[in-house]
Amino acid sequence: MLKIIFNLAVFAAIIAVLFYIVRLLVMLWTGWTKEEAAENIRSFVSDRQDYHLAADQTLNVQLWEAVRDIIGEARFDGLCRLARTARLYETGNDGGLPFVRLTVVCATASEQQRMENILSDIVAERLRTHNLDGTVLTTWETNSWLQLPSVKFRFAESQKEKDILDGCLRDDALRVLRQNHPLVDEDLT
Repeated sequence: MLKIIFNLAVFAAIIAVLFYIVRLLVMLWTGWTKEEAAENIRSFVSDRQDYHLAADQTLNVQLWEAVRDIIGEARFDGLCRLARTARLYETGNDGGLPFVRLTVVCATASEQQRMENILSDIVAERLRTHNLDGTVLTTWETNSWLQLPSVKFRFAESQKEKDILDGCLRDDALRVLRQNHPLVDEDLT
């Protein structure tokens, strides 16, 4: 029994030494940090497919069902007719962050705010379902081709993207603080 435990300990030590040697070679070859090299080696060895929210059909269905509930059946049918000739659901990468964008029509500002809140909650919930960070950066833009409003949800699927997203959120918070800072005595004179 003792011999088996000893053999297992030797085997584990050999595997650990091989891992560190391979990681060092990968770091020298690619210029990656220790963490990046280790993560890429692990993903190569495990051969697991990474989850990408943009390819999640459940998200697509949930978002459009929520849009139908918010804007009503008649306006949603108009969007469906428009979708036959134009892309109303887009995915991609913007500034190092993956995004999902929907082109929608909102009748009022409160409906737009309600849509933003509900849809961003759906995106965050799908991220958390797959053990990803549920932070979502939501912005409204104009679809340049259709001249209609579109809501863009940017999110993080890796640690590098999470760092970028945190920086974007910090910048937005600082911009809001600068715009809405209280008056001080020097400003009054």
